[in-house]
Amino acid sequence: MSSSFYSFVQSVTNSLTSKYDIKGQISTAGLWKIYQGVHKTTQQPVAIFIFEKKSLDVSFKRERGASKQDTEQVYELLKKEASNLARLRHPSILQVVERVSDSRSSIVFVTEPLTGTLGHLVKKAQSYSSESESSGYDLDELEVHAFKRE
Repeated sequence: MSSSFYSFVQSVTNSLTSKYDIKGQISTAGLWKIYQGVHKTTQQPVAIFIFEKKSLDVSFKRERGASKQDTEQVYELLKKEASNLARLRHPSILQVVERVSDSRSSIVFVTEPLTGTLGHLVKKAQSYSSESESSGYDLDELEVHAFKRE
């Protein structure tokens, strides 16, 4: 594990991240960074969604002149969205394994394992195609092509 990645893991430690070995970043989704992880005792693979509060503090306050109240509203909105996802139960919706946890440095929740976001998969599929090949896939075709390559 690189020293910068180790420093990152130490900086976002809270009650949830201490239960998991965080591997590497899979993707991003809005303000969330998504990491591969494994539960330390059960060895269950998971995806860990982490929002680093300092990332919002730096960009949001500098660019928009946001107040502490504005920043807190963003934190509450992120926690509410993660909590709403935890309440949904459907085979086609991402399953939350651990509900949202808030600490001084981060907001974290854990889901079933992911391979990436749709945007990430589209970019990956495009990088496999040659420059001369048309990249005009429909989403249905992209799903078929992605499964054939795995």
